[in-house]
Amino acid sequence: ATNIPPVTFLQMRLEKGNVDALIVQNPYAMGYLGIEQINTLLNGQKPEKKETATSSILVTRENMYDDKSQKALFSFEEK
Repeated sequence: ATNIPPVTFLQMRLEKGNVDALIVQNPYAMGYLGIEQINTLLNGQKPEKKETATSSILVTRENMYDDKSQKALFSFEEK
């Protein structure tokens, strides 16, 4: 067992080349858009779409330190 947070563990593996890429989802968008859909239904309306796409990003060794990748990897880290 390890006390390393999952994102840090995966980032280490990506950095060392043990993992080729990570697909990082946006949990904030998932929650926000999900609640938005619930609100639409509770107000007696039908959602515009049957499915709602949330953003995700492909993080590789080449882009793992870009601002966009860092924001995706550490969106809920305490500052």
